[in-house]
Amino acid sequence: GTNARIEGGALIIEARREGPKITSARLQSVAKWQYGYFEAVAKVPTGKGTWPAIWMLNDCLRHPNEPGSVGWPDAGEIDIMEHVGYDPTRFHFSLHSGKYNHTIGTQRTHVEPCADAVDRFHTFGLDWRPTSIAFYLDGREVYRVVDWRAHDLPPSFPLLPFHFQFFII
Repeated sequence: GTNARIEGGALIIEARREGPKITSARLQSVAKWQYGYFEAVAKVPTGKGTWPAIWMLNDCLRHPNEPGSVGWPDAGEIDIMEHVGYDPTRFHFSLHSGKYNHTIGTQRTHVEPCADAVDRFHTFGLDWRPTSIAFYLDGREVYRVVDWRAHDLPPSFPLLPFHFQFFII
């Protein structure tokens, strides 16, 4: 069967245990955006080995061979929500770029405690503007990065990664 389907007007992405493995689905938007307010309502699975996320990548990563394209992390990543299965009572909200990313321990991230993270649906929001990026959990701002433009200029990237169009995964 498939791990993704529409049911009752809602998109269901189902994590399944299939023998020793957990399977799921990865969906990408065809559309792309530069700035805006984004919101998703989701219930995350629980269990070691799960890692559900709602995130955005620079559209240039879909076309890596085009002139001027750069790879990750220089292209930028916006994690609207990540949930690590072995840490069930916290959500992660992050920005990654060439200068700020987890591979070098400099990512701009916030980990928000949430006792009922896996027990019910939660609303995850992103308010992406030219001079700030804010993350929301159930309508409450939990993390804001202000004037990220002054700090995120990798030498290999001619402009700043969060000034380009991104797609949702």
